[in-house]
Amino acid sequence: MLPSILSKLSPKNKIMQHGCTWNKFSFKPHNINHDVAIELAVEVHQPAQDKVHTVLIVCHGRERDAMQILRQARQNLSDENVLIIAPKFLNGTDSANTAGQASNLLIWRGNDWGEGGPSKSTAGSPITSFEVLDAIISYYSDPTRFTRLKKVVLVGHSLGGQLVQRYSVLGKATKHAEHLEPIFVVMNPSTYLYLRDDIPYKYGLAGRQKAFAHYSSAASISTQELTLRFRQRKVHYLHGERDLGTGDERPLAMAQGRNRFERSQNWCNHLHSLVWPATHTFAYVPNVGHDAGKMMASSHFKSIL
Repeated sequence: MLPSILSKLSPKNKIMQHGCTWNKFSFKPHNINHDVAIELAVEVHQPAQDKVHTVLIVCHGRERDAMQILRQARQNLSDENVLIIAPKFLNGTDSANTAGQASNLLIWRGNDWGEGGPSKSTAGSPITSFEVLDAIISYYSDPTRFTRLKKVVLVGHSLGGQLVQRYSVLGKATKHAEHLEPIFVVMNPSTYLYLRDDIPYKYGLAGRQKAFAHYSSAASISTQELTLRFRQRKVHYLHGERDLGTGDERPLAMAQGRNRFERSQNWCNHLHSLVWPATHTFAYVPNVGHDAGKMMASSHFKSIL
């Protein structure tokens, strides 16, 4: 079931934080009205609606600097007809700066949004960050809204990369047309979600039914069905050759490898061992570390777009 979009983006549909103006994207999952603070590329660069051929959704990292990753994406695109959207996933440290806003503004606990986790309970039941991506993808992949649309790309770096990788496995990613199925780009995540029922979520699939009790795409589908769907999706993994940091140092993260680079190699080897389809690709960006801007400046990233 598609989320119900309640309002279009407009100059009146805004909040204030850190002295900056943010757009709000309103949607209604499970018949409950919530708002998620979204910083939108359309405020920086909005092609004429009938000229948009690509929608690029970019997810920030742990620092939640949506404006920064939005600018980095914009700087590395020469095509004027790419619409770019950057959601901002607020957490508890943002609460004081959004005082006085509507009670249904979505805020997460710490970094929970990066694993698809539920928001804090606001004016209704919690909403997962996966549902936020569902709503954004549903709205911006509608060919009746963008008549020349050919491609929808969801990209994330660092913690945003973890979000996109997990969403590529568990998310609905509803498509309005066969050719508009989202393309996923995972850049420099600290860890990966393995398709194994003997490893607890967020590193494996064990316990996902409890973690996503109200999100059927993750909770109600068997591991076999998830794996089949995941195999059919287009997922590109990009990693900086110099990204040797650890990020997550918990035991289950370290079990994936000593650092982000080694973990990416192990994930690649894991998929190859399963005879994974060519719709999943791997590329290593030379002379680049944990830097979203340089990753998006690479020929590997640009070739995807």
